[in-house]
Amino acid sequence: MGYFWEDLTDMTEINAALNEMSKKYKDTVLGVVDKQTSENYYGQLDQVNTQYVLLHTATKDKKVLVTNRDVEMFVPKVSTGCYTSVKAKGLIVLSYLPHRQWKKGLCKQNTEIAQVLGYYRPYSLVTNDFNSVIFEILDNVGLQNNRTLDKAFKFLDENNFHGVSLNRNFGITVNFNDTDTNKYFLFHERYVIGYILRTEKQIVIENDIFLQEVLDTQHDWCSDYKVKVE
Repeated sequence: MGYFWEDLTDMTEINAALNEMSKKYKDTVLGVVDKQTSENYYGQLDQVNTQYVLLHTATKDKKVLVTNRDVEMFVPKVSTGCYTSVKAKGLIVLSYLPHRQWKKGLCKQNTEIAQVLGYYRPYSLVTNDFNSVIFEILDNVGLQNNRTLDKAFKFLDENNFHGVSLNRNFGITVNFNDTDTNKYFLFHERYVIGYILRTEKQIVIENDIFLQEVLDTQHDWCSDYKVKVE
């Protein structure tokens, strides 16, 4: 078994490899598998030197010796789309920034995590909450998906959240714009595409470019709701 820095850089000379790691992976989030301790965790790479690399995890700092052959490191793969965040108490959307990147791991420069509120916010005004919730997404990546609308409403009733994901494509938020508590906003990832009238069990699509995707997936999350275009 080789060294983790060989796998991340495709280099076998340690000084060159560690220099490459510092340039391409510093401040990025990496996955770690420690076969000696049976630990699996994610950490944000902070320091790289000839003795160890330092990673910040969700709870503490960890040092990994560069001579340790029992450790594997990898770049996590996370699906884009909607998630429910306990920290943000609502709907968040993860997306990858489209321009060319020289950083290799997940970081604020190449990955955006935006909190979605009950109204549309232009792309340029979205705050990137990467550092505050990336570990929550990674640790719960398989647990926040596939709710029906009725289950989503029940979740909002029982928790003090302002939004919730239905699946990776769709999410809902409460209505901050007026006092109509029966009306919820429907999002396709970061874009509001309409609203839901809860009591009437009706989905109103305001942007018909998304109508077909709603109809194609309706059986999964809103089978007993009527869909119309406004």
